[in-house]
Amino acid sequence: MASRLAVAGENVVPAAIREKKLELHQVTQKLERLSFEQGDALEDRQREIAERMYDDEEPE
Repeated sequence: MASRLAVAGENVVPAAIREKKLELHQVTQKLERLSFEQGDALEDRQREIAERMYDDEEPE
């Protein structure tokens, strides 16, 4: 009986580790996506500001 529990325990731990690695991978992907989205939003905002500054400098 004890040997069966030991074997079962050995199977449970790697499964739990695989599950946590999958969760970590999913969270990492989500963070990367959010980072890219924020980077794109920042670039858009910087472009808008630069265009406004350029428009303000043009003689009327």
